[in-house]
Amino acid sequence: MTVNKRNKDEVIESAQRFTLLRALSHRENDATIRNPDYLAEKFLSEDGQAALVFSEVLKKRFESKTPGAYYYAIARTKHIDAKLDACLRDGFTQVVILGAGNDTRAYRFQESRQAVTFYELDFPGTQKLKLDRLSKLNQASNNTIIHVPIDFNSQEIYPELLDYSYDPNKKTLIIWEGVSFYLDVSSVDATLEFFSQYTAEGSQLVFDYLIDDMLNENLEYYGAKDALNWSQELNEPFLFSTNASKLLYMCKEKGLNVLSDIGSFEINEKYLMDKNQCLAGNAFDFFRFAQLENNFPEEI
Repeated sequence: MTVNKRNKDEVIESAQRFTLLRALSHRENDATIRNPDYLAEKFLSEDGQAALVFSEVLKKRFESKTPGAYYYAIARTKHIDAKLDACLRDGFTQVVILGAGNDTRAYRFQESRQAVTFYELDFPGTQKLKLDRLSKLNQASNNTIIHVPIDFNSQEIYPELLDYSYDPNKKTLIIWEGVSFYLDVSSVDATLEFFSQYTAEGSQLVFDYLIDDMLNENLEYYGAKDALNWSQELNEPFLFSTNASKLLYMCKEKGLNVLSDIGSFEINEKYLMDKNQCLAGNAFDFFRFAQLENNFPEEI
């Protein structure tokens, strides 16, 4: 499938939808499963913020139109937050967020990041909207939060980062949330190559990926048909999928180690059990969460 050519001023709509999902799921009554992103609502439009008053109605609407999206937003946020927290405690000094959208981690983890630089890379139109909202919140780019405009389907990551003092010899966490499945195979490969070649030994990459069966038209997975319709409706078709075996092979070819690769059962057990240890709700079950480590760096 060919990749749609986007106008650089275009805003990636899926990023805005998941911002609303994070803000909405932060209002969960049960703190055990509540989305930890307490800042997401600050990045919504005025209409979006006003709509949160009707959080229960919105939740039901999402679950009706795109079953699994609501709880997936909770699980994915919790998972990546946990990996970021562990890396910051382990002394990582750079965080690169690919396809940052309205990611709030540079602000939510402020107390843990005195010596850490966050690089937020995103499509120019989406990033401009975020910067406009940050300006209204009296926040802006500074020497610890750096915004880098990029089109992942046509530009290479490393040359763009070099213009912003990125250091490939520092221990780095790369967050690649909600992005890989919107890219073509060559762009996914280029991202793994960047991680392999231009991060220090011990650096990590955490991301979610679409499983092969989903693109092979196996629509038996929870929410699959509606998610495919949603992606087409937003003009953001799913392009890339893989499986645990293929991912392991891709990583070995590039000298990368798969630290973890978990599917729906483990995701539910870790992140979606309520205070009574019952499953609060079903997330999409056609995604997996993977964590890679760069163990075999070449001389930079």
